[in-house]
Amino acid sequence: MKRKLHLTPDDLWRFLDYNVSLYRIHKRVFDTVIFVKEPTDLIGIDEDRLIFKPIIVQCSKIDADDILAELKRDIKDGKPINELKLIYLPLFRSTLNANDLFLESAGLIHDMKVNDSLKRKIIALSILIAGKVVDQDILNKVYREVKTMYSDNVILRVAENYGAEREKEEIARKMLAKGMDVLDVMYFTGVTTEQMREIRESMSKEAVLA
Repeated sequence: MKRKLHLTPDDLWRFLDYNVSLYRIHKRVFDTVIFVKEPTDLIGIDEDRLIFKPIIVQCSKIDADDILAELKRDIKDGKPINELKLIYLPLFRSTLNANDLFLESAGLIHDMKVNDSLKRKIIALSILIAGKVVDQDILNKVYREVKTMYSDNVILRVAENYGAEREKEEIARKMLAKGMDVLDVMYFTGVTTEQMREIRESMSKEAVLA
């Protein structure tokens, strides 16, 4: 069953938690961008002196058909593109359904004139994002087609195991070991701030003992 992409107050607090964790690690402020498919009136958190104003992108207001035509033209001509448009394409408004938009996106990723490393990152993120709106059998079909090409990539393993509670901490460790950003690791695996702290402390101790 596909999940509804509506934004809730709890989601805002969760993103604030990510933001604070990121600041604690990097000692700098990052903008938070939230993509939502369902229309929302939420704009952030304003509680006494606590203010959190993320950038909220309402996907229902973005025309996927125009973006798809633009991507097809630019990829055919070998021009650089905004990869986020490919990744989030299935969430946007279109005359096509989300399944067809995802398949179009996967085909365009395959046709991109870039190295395989970038392709596998884009398709992995596309699978993760599309999992919210695309039928599971379609996701599995695309994953099987690319798995043999990119079988050694840890990010695709995250896509394959996304939501598996018993494996998420181990996946988070491997993503961190690959140099991925802490905030991205927390988002893709679902580990909590406390779990992330324990994982990082464990990895630090292992590095000292090595």
